[in-house]
Amino acid sequence: MSIPEDLLRELPFPWRFRPGPKTDPIDMEFVLQDLDPALRNKVIAARLDAVAKVQGNIAEIHRNIAEGAQNISKILRGGK
Repeated sequence: MSIPEDLLRELPFPWRFRPGPKTDPIDMEFVLQDLDPALRNKVIAARLDAVAKVQGNIAEIHRNIAEGAQNISKILRGGK
C-alpha cells in the first residue's frame, strides 16, 4: 500500500499543493521565459502589485473584524 507521500508524488504537477499566492497563468515560468526580459519584468511587477493589493485588502478585513470584536466586548462590558 502506498503511503500518502508516494500518492502525492504521483499526482500531476498542477494537482500538487504548492504554498504561495495563486495568480493567473500568465506568471507560469514557461510563459514568461519566451518574453523579452524588459516585458517579463513589467509582467512580474504587475503580478506582484496585484498580489500585494489582495494581501492589503485581507489585512483590512482582519482589522475590521478585530475592531468589531473590540466594540462588541465594550458593549458586553457595559460601555466601560
